[in-house]
Amino acid sequence: MDLRRLRYFVAVADELDFRRAAERLGLLPPPLSIQIRRLEKEIGAPLSTRERRRVVLTAAGSALLAEERRRHQRPPRALPHRVHPCPCRPPPPAHAGFPLEPQA
Repeated sequence: MDLRRLRYFVAVADELDFRRAAERLGLLPPPLSIQIRRLEKEIGAPLSTRERRRVVLTAAGSALLAEERRRHQRPPRALPHRVHPCPCRPPPPAHAGFPLEPQA
């Protein structure tokens, strides 16, 4: 599933308006609409209906939005067992965004 399309869907669901969602994403409404239709086709269900310049989420759309919200609330998975440091250089020093040495 295309994560970009999911991000577009969340913007439409947040704004409940394609024009405002497109502005928020830096897109024009027609390409955004096309991407949402492609996501609906990929999922196999309509995610929203349009009523008088307003978007109303379907049951499938509400479920997808809830799942996306849960997915973004989870802490990212650490992958230390999959990351292999380059043997040609030492690892960078670990610090929490503060210089290790006091600056004069």
